[in-house]
Amino acid sequence: MLRSLVGSEMCIRDRLRERVAIYGGSWGGYMALSAMTTPDPGVRYRCGVAVVPLSSVGCAGQGLGFRSDPLVSMYWDDVFGECANDIRMAEAVSPLFHVNKVKRPVLLVHGSKDPRVPVAHSEQMAREMFQNGINGSFVTFPDEGHGVGKESNLLAYRSDLERYLCAMLELPPPPAVAIGAGTSRQVLWDESGVLAGGRVAAPVEWELRWSD
Repeated sequence: MLRSLVGSEMCIRDRLRERVAIYGGSWGGYMALSAMTTPDPGVRYRCGVAVVPLSSVGCAGQGLGFRSDPLVSMYWDDVFGECANDIRMAEAVSPLFHVNKVKRPVLLVHGSKDPRVPVAHSEQMAREMFQNGINGSFVTFPDEGHGVGKESNLLAYRSDLERYLCAMLELPPPPAVAIGAGTSRQVLWDESGVLAGGRVAAPVEWELRWSD
């Protein structure tokens, strides 16, 4: 993961900045969101893709799968360190609290049945991006968990990913793929207009449910 980040920085310094995106899943998804919300002045990714990502960590993720009860406190201390108990530190390194710093498009992908990183992580990240007028996209798979594994869903997911990256990096579009009716894929929001053949606006119920 760290080698990939170093390699992308080398590409950008070699004047390829308009051809570099950042992609990751799970903790890699967290790193992708972190790169998009706390960008280094010398590193500018053209877009970011975060699959089943954590959008907040430690005690900043209360209600998003973070458990602070005694049975798992030692585990969380090992995973999050001081962020398990220090709310200011946890919020400082949680992408959810820095959405206003996003300058480039971000695609979120999540399985609705994710037992490790609840889909609420991506839902809340999408909400904040939407409310901040950011070019975002959000795709869910209602019958998937921590990742995309079913063949029909994999075909849809990889087709979306390929078309999205080609569009964002201004590369030739990939060959059309017949996804079929077997996938559970749902494009809930897509400002890019790439994933569903046109822009998909946030549903009215999103605004009502997520309004502060």
